[in-house]
Amino acid sequence: MKKIGITAFYTQDKARRMSILDRQYAEAVIGQGALPVIIPTTPDFQLAECYIDSVDALLITGGCDVSPLYYHAQPNKAVTTFSQERDFFEEALIKSALGKEIPIMGICRGMQMINAALGGNLIQHIPDEVENAICHVQSSIEQREPCHSVKIEKGSMLYPIFGERGVVNSYHHQAVKELGRGLVPIAYSPDGICEAYECLEKKILAVQWHPEKMFLYDERQNRIFKAFVELI
Repeated sequence: MKKIGITAFYTQDKARRMSILDRQYAEAVIGQGALPVIIPTTPDFQLAECYIDSVDALLITGGCDVSPLYYHAQPNKAVTTFSQERDFFEEALIKSALGKEIPIMGICRGMQMINAALGGNLIQHIPDEVENAICHVQSSIEQREPCHSVKIEKGSMLYPIFGERGVVNSYHHQAVKELGRGLVPIAYSPDGICEAYECLEKKILAVQWHPEKMFLYDERQNRIFKAFVELI
């Protein structure tokens, strides 16, 4: 059985530091016949290589913002929740996965983190930087409901799944700005924001939306995970 390493969310309150994971990520991987291996954030970055040695692919999940300091920028006032410990631990995971030549997938924050780890940067707050931006922070009660369309590039990994257009959910106020090394944009929202990228040479696929919340209800979203597992 193929093993997929999935990064856990990292959060804390006054009494506890916690690594947690929305079970939908695990269920989406299990649905493809693979075994999820949950990877908690740790300050011992050397453990990243140990984790990567034990899995066949890496999935970087959503969560808080990537710290602007990570990509050498000063924080916008809207960037209030981030974890540099998670940023640098996931950087270690990504670089180890690239070194081992195993597939990497990013979802929402994961897409942003992979991009930053490869030298790219981010739009820190879409309403401040994108003219005529659509709403990217969805408020619908059912998180599986789509809220905007995306245009898909022909010849990309997503084109056989969606064709020229798809519909997606959306829960982010940051987005990819300048792409990192080797990354190719393959989907855009109506306001021009990059909603997905790939790197076939390095077996990278990343999307800005949350297919793990939609895969049980939309076979196209399920096929994203299928395409990722098939990269192994």
